[in-house]
Amino acid sequence: MFGERLHRARKAAGLSMSALATQVGISANAIKKYEHGENMPSSGKLLKIAKALGVRTEYFFRPVKVAITGVEYRKRANTPKKTLDRINGDVWDQAERWAELLHLYPDSDMPITGFSLPVGLSNQIASYDQLEGLANHVRQIWRLGQNPIPDLVDTLESKGVMVIVTSVEVGAKFDGLAGSMGDTPLIVISRQQPGDRQRFTLAHELGHLIVSGRLSTKLDEEKACNRFA
Repeated sequence: MFGERLHRARKAAGLSMSALATQVGISANAIKKYEHGENMPSSGKLLKIAKALGVRTEYFFRPVKVAITGVEYRKRANTPKKTLDRINGDVWDQAERWAELLHLYPDSDMPITGFSLPVGLSNQIASYDQLEGLANHVRQIWRLGQNPIPDLVDTLESKGVMVIVTSVEVGAKFDGLAGSMGDTPLIVISRQQPGDRQRFTLAHELGHLIVSGRLSTKLDEEKACNRFA
């Protein structure tokens, strides 16, 4: 577990093995052995590694481990891989903290309910024009009214969707990503985006959950989710 977390934290910090080794005062081969589980750093080296990576030492030994699957990015084509690595590290860190917090609650008092699709959804969506009716149906079933939704993050979390806001500075190269933690849908948005763009990304990702398996093969899912949003 330590090696995997070290590798993730290093990628999140945008550092190569050599760059991290230089900051810690050891060889790149030593970092490689740590990541491969062949060796463990001394307490002094561990403190230096944590400081260089901007994490607390408890990060490397955190008991809760989450699995995020089905990840799809909403990014520009020229988004550097290092940027995505930093986002991944931040998302996994926040998701694990979420999981730790949820473990403190008894099953009968969980702050996040299980996600389920609104009842009565159309089985087949044959045209883009149907998306407005679909959005109105979701508003009706979820009792959202017809006015602007004041807090879309709170609304989605109340319906069982986990929302993570990443503060990694990426400029305009990243809107968000979607995935899942077990049965819980996960949506990640960037704090660097303006509020209206964040809301659109959240609604777009909800659209993917809603239209999945319902779209005619003649329709483009991205365009359909934009229309739904």
